[in-house]
Amino acid sequence: MIQITIPENYKTARPRDIKNKNEFDRAGVYVFFDEDNTPLYVGKSVSFKRRFVDHSRNSEFYYLASYVRLYEIDNDYERDIYETEMIRQFDPLYNKAKMYHRRKEVEEVLSEIEIRAEDLIAEIRELHEDIGEKYERAEETDYITGHKVIADCAPSNEIQLGEVLYLNRRINELKDELKKLYAKKRGLMIRRGL
Repeated sequence: MIQITIPENYKTARPRDIKNKNEFDRAGVYVFFDEDNTPLYVGKSVSFKRRFVDHSRNSEFYYLASYVRLYEIDNDYERDIYETEMIRQFDPLYNKAKMYHRRKEVEEVLSEIEIRAEDLIAEIRELHEDIGEKYERAEETDYITGHKVIADCAPSNEIQLGEVLYLNRRINELKDELKKLYAKKRGLMIRRGL
């Protein structure tokens, strides 16, 4: 089996910085990553800067990208080999060409995403119910202690307020995770359609 080692040297930049840096007007293989370091797309170009502008106008994954790596490779033949190997190793979500996945593997990952998404949605619903109970408990506490019931049924003390704030923060974290799962699902659905 042929062993190909990906070059260790590369340039990294955020998408908004690339258009203004001449050091990215080079030939090579590039990889877009999201904020979780998930590879989104691997490509090759004789002028990465020009190709990058095309992606900024036409590629769905561009808006998910947090940073981009550029591996400078001048030789056309080597660029093609490295691109193929990086697609194999990085397994980017949005590549269509040179993807050698079996349909069954993609279906399994999609199934896992659906299960995790259902779990997240159920957990978000439970947290919303917990918040509702905190508000109800605040009403009961006010009634039992003789304090007036607050019209908007807000938590009556700092502990309940802290619990509600924690629950709201956790809901937002779960929603962010769900959003990332759906982005990954979109990439896999594109891949499945090949």
